[in-house]
Amino acid sequence: MVGGMAEAGRAELRARFYPAMGRKDEQRAYFAAAAEQVNAGELEVLPFGDLRRPDEHRKHQGANTLDPAGREGQADSGLNKSPGQGRKAGRLQDQQERAAAKARRAAAAELAEA
Repeated sequence: MVGGMAEAGRAELRARFYPAMGRKDEQRAYFAAAAEQVNAGELEVLPFGDLRRPDEHRKHQGANTLDPAGREGQADSGLNKSPGQGRKAGRLQDQQERAAAKARRAAAAELAEA
């Protein structure tokens, strides 16, 4: 279960972890004080938001989860064109070719049995 740690365990973890984030003595003291304030309920630390770039911006890196092969918009943008479509695009094409060959073998086996 996510977030299933007891509050006492979290407080102990904060007391050990927060000071370790500081590189200098004054930073370690600041983070230790922050841990005490968080543990006392005087300070709330909010989690970071998702800082990754949107898929639209990462498409040229082959990182688009909705278009893993990077083929969407290929004609107009010039991105991900041959040569070197990238390893992900090559793997996807290999997987598709293997699946098609397997289907052909299965169909031939059925015809041979009939």
